[in-house]
Amino acid sequence: MLILKLIEDKFMSVSVIIPIYNSQTFLNDLFEALNKVRFDDNDEVLLIDNGSTDTSADICLANVTNYPNLYKYYRYVDKAGSYAARNFAVNKAKGRILVFTDSDTKPVSNWIQGIKSSISEGCVIAGKISLEIVEHNIWEYYDFMAHLNSEKEFLNSNVATANMAVLKEDFVKVGFFEDRFSGGDYEWSTRAVSKGLKINYCPDIMVSHPTRKTFEQIMNKECRIAYGVGNHYNNLQRHVGELAIIFFLKIFKFDTNYRCSKYFYSKNFSIKEIFYFNVKYLCVRIGQLKSAIKGYRNIDPRIINLK
Repeated sequence: MLILKLIEDKFMSVSVIIPIYNSQTFLNDLFEALNKVRFDDNDEVLLIDNGSTDTSADICLANVTNYPNLYKYYRYVDKAGSYAARNFAVNKAKGRILVFTDSDTKPVSNWIQGIKSSISEGCVIAGKISLEIVEHNIWEYYDFMAHLNSEKEFLNSNVATANMAVLKEDFVKVGFFEDRFSGGDYEWSTRAVSKGLKINYCPDIMVSHPTRKTFEQIMNKECRIAYGVGNHYNNLQRHVGELAIIFFLKIFKFDTNYRCSKYFYSKNFSIKEIFYFNVKYLCVRIGQLKSAIKGYRNIDPRIINLK
């Protein structure tokens, strides 16, 4: 039986799904990493361009030309958002295993083989997401502290689509991602657990992910999440006033500032740098409130430059 299981794992085909939007900064590193990953003959990587206006398409198509049996490029612009793009890709996918990652990640070379040997019916693989701190500035450390802590997410029965795998039949059982602009993986995880799927954290199945390095990048990320929450409230037909109160109160949630300040001080940031962070972080909280309401109203995120 063990031998049969190993043979079955070996020949299960994989569809890697990667949504792309104005990702030219990261794509060369992504493809350099992917080209070192061990894929089998029937595996595929689906590149779903959600309306990029930079050179992302050119970079993707160059790799499609070099590896035509592996990479497949699609341009999907019907709806803005990575989860809408992922849902589109699921319908195109031919593999028995669906693997999700982002355009700014770098998978390790044994990534796919690790997934094939670990996947089983009724389980979702939550792979490790290793955050890279390069410039050692205060915004990188905030991002490291606040986002994509995959071990913590696993303990809360959540899995991030930056590094997730599931059998296609199990995905279909749970249903498509809620195609809001951000946060669809959290909502999908909740549904998966309610349907009886088990989330297995696999630290050896790893991708690295860059931390955000500037206030502007953090602002965009936080506003994107808030926009997605607004989408979700609209989908649930909850009142916009409830949403506004929640995000208004977040402005005065100073325990977050305290935890961040304490963490930054332990990393030898100056009092001046920490004070500056807290002033700018107030702007982030106000931006979240505005974005949540825009998400509730379904304003096209491309119009307000969310990405």
